[in-house]
Amino acid sequence: QQLLDRIRRNTQKQKQLITRLLELARLENRDSLNDIQTVDLANLAAQAAQESRAALQAKQLHIALNCPPHAVKGDPLLLRQAIDNLLYNAIDFAETGSEIRLSLTRSRNRTELAVYNQGSPVPDYALSKIPQRFYSLPRADGSRSSGLGLSFTTEIMRLHHGRLMLANRENGVEARLVFPDVKEAT
Repeated sequence: QQLLDRIRRNTQKQKQLITRLLELARLENRDSLNDIQTVDLANLAAQAAQESRAALQAKQLHIALNCPPHAVKGDPLLLRQAIDNLLYNAIDFAETGSEIRLSLTRSRNRTELAVYNQGSPVPDYALSKIPQRFYSLPRADGSRSSGLGLSFTTEIMRLHHGRLMLANRENGVEARLVFPDVKEAT
């Protein structure tokens, strides 16, 4: 019975990996967005924060939102997926009992949605590798992800004429979704 359970779990993991790979391939082969709408990033960030409450509570994390309303043009489902990817990575790598901050700023002809977590810095050698397909750093419990989440986020930002930026900050790591002004994106 234990062997059958292990086989079922591994089969399910493989199916999920194949599904994610197919979704990533579809994104990579797209040249443009299909569903462009005016999207309030603050609203998406608030929804993501609310829906991550169980994961936050499991690690005794606090979340701080500093996201004034600001809209961009884009695909709301893809943008939400990008925010979720950053938020859940932040949760996975945050120190227990620490804080995660989501902030939205507009400056220098661009809009930035930042997700910061308090935790160990990303090794310098890994900063440029993290968005690559299948690259994953071990979590605190030693487990690893599929290494596809930030690849998705990179592709989502490419379709929005933006980019994903990762940087070590004092006492933590910050991931930013950077959107150019509409004038720059056209």
